[in-house]
Amino acid sequence: MNKLGYSEQIYEILRRRIITLQLAPGERIDIGKLSREFNISATPVREALRGLVERGLVHYKKDVGYWVVSLTRKDVEDIFALRKLLECFALEKGIDRIPTEKLDELRDRSLYLLEDNLSPAALRQEFDKTDECLHRLR
Repeated sequence: MNKLGYSEQIYEILRRRIITLQLAPGERIDIGKLSREFNISATPVREALRGLVERGLVHYKKDVGYWVVSLTRKDVEDIFALRKLLECFALEKGIDRIPTEKLDELRDRSLYLLEDNLSPAALRQEFDKTDECLHRLR
């Protein structure tokens, strides 16, 4: 870790762990454990956690500690509805500028996801790859 910006680096590491579910919704975050993991004092960890609280990814209970927020079913449905709107709009606006071979690859990946022969873990992995492919279209 770079000496400058410990809290920013910890913030980014924890944010990534939260969004990839390495830190599960509702999981308690142990400041001491993170301090030992990164071999730093607790102060930059607390600063990173405060930033995550501000972003709504972590919940703080005074004198108790920090937890990864839990999303309700409605939260997830709302997120996916918004994502669908934004991504469809972006595709409509930029589809003419995307090379045909990249669109073909995305179509093939999407059709593969619809096949009923993937385990839940494999489906998630392939979905993530397809999603990344979609977001890298140029």
